[in-house]
Amino acid sequence: MPAAVFGAQVAAWDGGCLPLSDRTAVADLPAGYEGNIFRIDYRVPRDTRATVLRDGRRTEVPLRAGRDRVYLPAGAGSGPVRISVQDDGVCLRAVVLGMAVPEEVVSGGAG
Repeated sequence: MPAAVFGAQVAAWDGGCLPLSDRTAVADLPAGYEGNIFRIDYRVPRDTRATVLRDGRRTEVPLRAGRDRVYLPAGAGSGPVRISVQDDGVCLRAVVLGMAVPEEVVSGGAG
């Protein structure tokens, strides 16, 4: 379900891509709390995978062509978030950490 995530974010300027070093983006975000999630906005030319590493926890996530974001539990933790991608051509546009609310609620839609 599409969600608005309220919290801290690191985003590329003007719809661009976060810088990658050795196929890894680093997002310096504040500490997360239980119940927080990550939202990663991206563009990919074909289905691929990413590895999200924070505070010693590693999570594998699919990045699907034709979609533009993925959500995953953040849990309590601190330190930078490292997102490593497997393929060239991946554009990580933003990383958001915070509380999620269904977009229908935020936009005033029925549901």
